[in-house]
Amino acid sequence: MKYLKNNKDFINTKNIFINENLNINKYHNTYNKIIKELHLNFYFFTTYGTMIPIFFPIFENLIKNQKLEIKFNKVDIVLLSIYTIAVLINENKNEIVKIKNILIEKGFSEILDKSVNFLKSINNLFIAIAKNMGKIIVEFVSMLSYISLYTPFLIAILDLIKLYNINFETFNDIETTTMGFSMSLGIGIITISIKHFLNMILKKMNRLIKKNNIQENIQEKLSIEKIYELLISK
Repeated sequence: MKYLKNNKDFINTKNIFINENLNINKYHNTYNKIIKELHLNFYFFTTYGTMIPIFFPIFENLIKNQKLEIKFNKVDIVLLSIYTIAVLINENKNEIVKIKNILIEKGFSEILDKSVNFLKSINNLFIAIAKNMGKIIVEFVSMLSYISLYTPFLIAILDLIKLYNINFETFNDIETTTMGFSMSLGIGIITISIKHFLNMILKKMNRLIKKNNIQENIQEKLSIEKIYELLISK
């Protein structure tokens, strides 16, 4: 938990760095209201509560790009995020079922499994990057302890989701299609491979880390080839 203790200011949801890049303050009231009204009781709220809102804009953009036939709002985004994290951590199954039923009633049944698979993929990507830096991470909650590295990683992921209009399916295709995934954008047809995607993530992470004087040196330590090998060996 060394990184968690050394970065208390960094994980504060009012932190300028986080809010400038993720704009999470707009979810604050909704997040607290849902926890209170549904009487949600997850251990990770207490331990990693300030990290949870970082996922909200990521899920918001994935849902937007999914082009569902149903309308959604901040409540839905927060509920889906909490549900997905809770499933991955496998904590308090009664609470998970409660949120799942609400989301199904709202019409989100088709993306519940997709959201979990997305976060599993994010987990695998970050574990591979961290392992290449000599940091051992074996489960999702461990990632939340490496705040100074994990936050730039998530911001980089969000930037690419916005840039390429990535949704749950296309993210899965990028990760699993060896030759790359082709998508149509305003500039024409482009192909994104997992190596290309990783390269963009690392460049964005490095810029954020340098710009904000975060004490992580990733430029010399990371190898795209080694990270790719770790990913495909899973």
